[in-house]
Amino acid sequence: MRPNRKIRVLLITGLLLLVTLLIAVSYFSSSSQLAAEIVPHPNGYDDFVAAGKLLTGDAPDRKTATLSELQAYLATNQPALERARLGLTKDCASPTVYTTNYIESLASSLSPIKGIAVTFCLVGRKAELEGRPEEAAQVYLSTFKIGTGLSRNALLIDALVSIAIESIGSSSFEGLIPKLTAAQCRTNLIALEKIYRDQEPFALVIIHENRFTQSYPFNLRIQEMIVERAFHPGALVQKKTKVKYDAQLLKLLLLEKNLADRAFELEQGHPPAKWNDIVPAYLPAIPTDPATGQALPFNF
Repeated sequence: MRPNRKIRVLLITGLLLLVTLLIAVSYFSSSSQLAAEIVPHPNGYDDFVAAGKLLTGDAPDRKTATLSELQAYLATNQPALERARLGLTKDCASPTVYTTNYIESLASSLSPIKGIAVTFCLVGRKAELEGRPEEAAQVYLSTFKIGTGLSRNALLIDALVSIAIESIGSSSFEGLIPKLTAAQCRTNLIALEKIYRDQEPFALVIIHENRFTQSYPFNLRIQEMIVERAFHPGALVQKKTKVKYDAQLLKLLLLEKNLADRAFELEQGHPPAKWNDIVPAYLPAIPTDPATGQALPFNF
């Protein structure tokens, strides 16, 4: 091989090694440069976990349970509900710890939190059957607050459980709207709008997830980098989770619109026909699609 050709090969090889090194350094250091999240102390998350672990017995089906079945189950689980209500008085965030065994410990936290959210929905259902729709609405809103709290400082697995919890609340609240007065609709509109604004942007979930990946030992981080560059499994999971995240946000917006429609019809004597009928008198603005940022059609 000619000397000049050898020099060119060495230069190209050196350049490729330098680029690879720069990519690796960027990959390993990008999330470590981010400031650590501030987890509230005391944290309502801890109360929700403790409350869920106090639950006893099999929860009845919300849709088919009789009033007596609900009364019996909830009477047995009053200590759990009291502890959960204490958590609702506090700020809440997922207490993510950037260690490799953190994911293994999550199951012991997330399952109880989901259990207490289901129990709150049973409390709401009991209030519905007893003819107290506004009280039921407040209880269902508590379920949203639990889901919202879980979405703060969240990893992807936290976000998925948050979606599941808020979906339970959405389905419960949806059937309640026809029972509310116009004034109750307006009150709950304000509460739901705040819950929507308090949702953690999905971009932050991705930041937390990427930072967590950087906590892996060096050998696992190398494997993660190689697999991710070759097959992009993390990107696929993130994409699927974002679709679910946006879909749940859309459900919240639909609940707000249904409340506005209900209040308008009760007060005006006929249903609204266009956004101008309920914006800004009931809704502050025309809602936008969480996935696209475009204004939603009136009958979305």
